[in-house]
Amino acid sequence: MLKNTVWLLMLSAALSQPNEHNNTIRIISDTMECDQQKNICIATGNAFAEHPHDPDKRTIRAEKFIALFEKMNQNAQLKKGETNKSDLNKIEAHGHVVITDKDTVILCDTAIYDHPTQTIELFGNVKITNEQNQLNGTYGHADLKTKKYRVTNKGSQVEGLFVNANKKAKK
Repeated sequence: MLKNTVWLLMLSAALSQPNEHNNTIRIISDTMECDQQKNICIATGNAFAEHPHDPDKRTIRAEKFIALFEKMNQNAQLKKGETNKSDLNKIEAHGHVVITDKDTVILCDTAIYDHPTQTIELFGNVKITNEQNQLNGTYGHADLKTKKYRVTNKGSQVEGLFVNANKKAKK
C-alpha cells in the first residue's frame, strides 16, 4: 500500500487523440493500492482525479475510488522487456462524490464514470447544478460530451429549480 501517494497514470494514446496528454489521468489520495494482475487500483481517503490538460477542467472527488483498467493488445507479440498497456475503463467513486465540469457541479453518494464514453451514472442524493439551475433526484445520468443530464426519483417526482437571468433593459 502506498501512503500519501500522487499516482500519475499514463494511459496509452488513443487512435482518435494524437496528443498523449489528452489521455493522462491523475489520481491523488491518502492511500492507494494497485494490482496490475487484476487491472485495478483502489484509492482511499480524499480521492481526487483529473485530466491535467483538460480545457473543461473536469474533476472528481470522493472518499474512495476504484479504478478499473482494460489491457490493450493482449494477444500481441511483445518485445523483450515490453508489457501490455492498460487503458482506464471506469472509475467508481464512493462517498460524498463531487464532480465538476466547466460550469456544472454534480453531487451524489456514488458515481460510475465510464471513461471511453465520458458518461457518468449517479446514485443517491443526486444534485446537478449548472450556473443557478439545479436538478434533484435519487438517480441520474450525465453525458460529458453532449452536456445532457437526466435525473429521476424512484417513487416520487424530480425537483428542478430554474432561475431566469436578470437582463437589464436597454436605455
